[in-house]
Amino acid sequence: MIVNVPSWEDLRTISLQLYFKAWAAAVEIVTEFDDVYTDGLDWEDEWKGYIEASQADLQSIYTLIQQSQEIGIKALIARVSPFLLLKRHETKPTAPGGSTYDFSDFPTLDASELVRVHNVFCDTKLSDEFSTDFETLRRERNKIAHIGLFNKTLTPDHLIEVLIKQFQELYKDRAWLVERVFFISKHRWADYGDYDKWSPVGAALYELWKTLPRVTPKQFEAIFGRGPDEKRLICPACGPALEHFMDGNEPYARDIPTAFEAADAKIACAACGHAFALIAQKCVEGECDGEFVAVHDGDAFCVECGEQKVA
Repeated sequence: MIVNVPSWEDLRTISLQLYFKAWAAAVEIVTEFDDVYTDGLDWEDEWKGYIEASQADLQSIYTLIQQSQEIGIKALIARVSPFLLLKRHETKPTAPGGSTYDFSDFPTLDASELVRVHNVFCDTKLSDEFSTDFETLRRERNKIAHIGLFNKTLTPDHLIEVLIKQFQELYKDRAWLVERVFFISKHRWADYGDYDKWSPVGAALYELWKTLPRVTPKQFEAIFGRGPDEKRLICPACGPALEHFMDGNEPYARDIPTAFEAADAKIACAACGHAFALIAQKCVEGECDGEFVAVHDGDAFCVECGEQKVA
């Protein structure tokens, strides 16, 4: 009997945990620099020196991305059957002379075999572009892990691009920003921080506010599920959560709106995944032309500026 057989959902969760760990680390390298060099001048030479000094960190993130992709593909294979992941059957039972075997003791498929096995047994095939990129990442990860010599210069922007493509390929049934909020809520300090205004959505939107200036239109669409040219509105749940998290500092809810117009006179939020009805009510703020509010927990908020109204 084989015990501790992983479910495909468990493998996918592990893959996403590693994914967002890599995302946070890549984004942090960018935002740390931007926090120091904030006056809008040309800091090209300083940036080059900073990136050169960051190569060890970027290489570690790169290997983490490869691990996330490998487990992500294994999850899709395991959705058909986890036993397709086993490479050989030679292993020892968990107890001498016993008949119980632990799944994790069996040798599993090499990373170089995963795309081929996936494309044979799964209903849909991995794209040629992703398959090529995965093979490149696998080979480059091996250079870093096994020799420690890697002549390619990595940048945070490149890693962000790799991560966005990975999400679009391996987690097609998931919403990026909803998942980002969820996995921030699972961070080791999420329930232990001293800051009583902390919230997963506040932390996620603050991170995104600092990251968005660097993303391309295609990356924006992957993050929000909607194009950058579509009008964004303030979610009555996430907007106030961000304001509470920031405690009067930037960004404000109007700086990082997360909702879009939806059917049936509603707005749908890309961060919390919920839909809210729009209620016709002009904003009383002198500089706001908003004509609708949305209600959350009995409180109404202007979807243009985020100002709280009377429901």
